[in-house]
Amino acid sequence: YIDSRARRNLGSINTELQDVQRIMVANIEEVLQRGEALSGWSAMARSWLTATTISWVQAIFPPYPPEYLGLQACATTPG
Repeated sequence: YIDSRARRNLGSINTELQDVQRIMVANIEEVLQRGEALSGWSAMARSWLTATTISWVQAIFPPYPPEYLGLQACATTPG
């Protein structure tokens, strides 16, 4: 035997649980979308870091011809 108040309370709790579930699913989807966006930013940041590092190395160690460094240039012929 379930009285009408208990049935109404269970219905109310069920409705609230469905609302909570809907909100949680929406939040999880939003977090997943942010994760995808962040992975794109991460790849872009790695690319920028690599380019910046190469620029710093070139600024610190400018390219010199092998003769300037006392080295002999190797002549290669295609084929």
